[in-house]
Amino acid sequence: MATPPESFDHLPAGKGRLLRLLPVLIRSGVDFAMLSTKARLARASTKFVWGSALLNTDVGPLIFEEFLPAALEDCRFRAEPDPVVVGHGLGQIPLALDRQLQGISAAKLVVTL
Repeated sequence: MATPPESFDHLPAGKGRLLRLLPVLIRSGVDFAMLSTKARLARASTKFVWGSALLNTDVGPLIFEEFLPAALEDCRFRAEPDPVVVGHGLGQIPLALDRQLQGISAAKLVVTL
């Protein structure tokens, strides 16, 4: 189980950040508890991985440099869900960000270059 998706983009830096961060952390904890409960009810075992924890270990390069490129190439691993192409060119990035802020569920927004 990976960390539930939470964005910290809306939190301003500086004084008062911790107070604004607290509801996000609580929501993340509740989301994690709900995912864990669903997994237990389905009799599935879970492991917790904080996504950025892989950056400074030997595991990150093993996954992203050795396993993943080959697994994508021979279809042992599929990139899901299919991308939603928002537009082409750097000028379309604001449109894609606006769509993301409106709320996206189970979709990848892509701007082609």
